[in-house]
Amino acid sequence: MADTEDFTPDPAIENVMPDSIGVTIPVLQGASNWNTWQQKFQYVTRTINPIYWDIFTGNYTAPVAVEHTPQIAIDAIAVKYHLSPNELTKQAFGEYQELNAAIGKQIRSQNHISLASWNSLEVEARAYLDFALAKQPFLQIERTFHAREAYLKLEALYCKAPPKPITGVWMEWLELRYQRTSAAAFVARFKSALYNLRSQGMRLSTDVELTQFKLAIAQRLGCKCFLANLHCDTADKDCMEYVYSNFIRDQTHSDLCYPR
Repeated sequence: MADTEDFTPDPAIENVMPDSIGVTIPVLQGASNWNTWQQKFQYVTRTINPIYWDIFTGNYTAPVAVEHTPQIAIDAIAVKYHLSPNELTKQAFGEYQELNAAIGKQIRSQNHISLASWNSLEVEARAYLDFALAKQPFLQIERTFHAREAYLKLEALYCKAPPKPITGVWMEWLELRYQRTSAAAFVARFKSALYNLRSQGMRLSTDVELTQFKLAIAQRLGCKCFLANLHCDTADKDCMEYVYSNFIRDQTHSDLCYPR
């Protein structure tokens, strides 16, 4: 919580603020200066670390734990011995057991590292938010733990801006592309953008949702095989959840076997 209009490093966050950044933001007093504060707070957080702002907007969310399934190891061994997954030889089965154990250990380690990294970034983002608030706004979110939840609460209390035009929300969804992120994080972002679109009254069929998802991942070289083998009945109400879960599993498998 800040007491002055100047934004200066708090001891809790000083270690993550680059020395080269000399910026000031007004302290949020309430509805009277929300628009000015929000614009400059966005600039500051994006300048320091773009992920902070993505946390506040929901574009960067807590990682979904990757599920360890034996199929990953079965597929890898089957490819090595040119067998179908149902025809593993005794020698291949022994290798499968070793590989399955190793993959399980690696996935658990990756899950732990991903969650620890997320927790650290969210704590830092929340520290910046707390420091840029006057007493009254700070008291409004004092008992709200998560950074995004706290930001949304402040927005609901003090933002009087009109909702974003539906054309802007539509373009945000159309322009989403699978780049430089995990498959699980991209799916979460894609579904969030779709939810924002539908919450404004836009009706989209499963065919449109599937077509746009294919377009969003098509430029990623590692998705070519997934797209070529994708078969989905859009008349099935669970079609897209099937596509999303299989996409995450396919990309996780690919990252483990062929790290980028």
